[in-house]
Amino acid sequence: MSRDEILSADFFIQKGKVTEMDTPETPQAETAETVTTETVTTPTPEDYTRLQAALKDANKEAAARRKKLEAFEKAEADRKAAEMTDLEKAQAEITKYQQEALQAKRESIAARHGLPETWVKRLQGSTVEEMEADAAELAASLPKASAPSISSTAPAAQTALTPEAISKMSTADINKQWEAVSAALAKK
Repeated sequence: MSRDEILSADFFIQKGKVTEMDTPETPQAETAETVTTETVTTPTPEDYTRLQAALKDANKEAAARRKKLEAFEKAEADRKAAEMTDLEKAQAEITKYQQEALQAKRESIAARHGLPETWVKRLQGSTVEEMEADAAELAASLPKASAPSISSTAPAAQTALTPEAISKMSTADINKQWEAVSAALAKK
């Protein structure tokens, strides 16, 4: 059927098939008003079963293709590794060892400056001096731990503990002075 015949003919849809209607010749304006109808059928349980089976088959095929792709990618990586010259292999190994050495330096610098392990990867710099300066800056921004008071740790400065004094102490203070607390409670 030519393009002109399609444009001038009236069509309708019946159960998924397009058929030409036998109508008398009408002007173009009237054909634009022609209404097409579709019949909608409700899927049956067999339709659902068939679709589930098709989906299962498609998933199996996709899994098989993924495995095939992984095998091809591994083969390609092996091929590239085999094509590398001894010099390229040595350069790759040197790069790997340099990265490991740089990480070890970072960890050492962070430990010297009292930085937490989680901050090691945040150290910036390409030289040891730059990383040292960055670690010092990071350490300076950390909150300082308060120095312990002399009276709480020096046994000579402590007064005799009474049951009333022990009852007013915090758990942390009791733990710090456990020997004195246990001695005072034993005297009771």
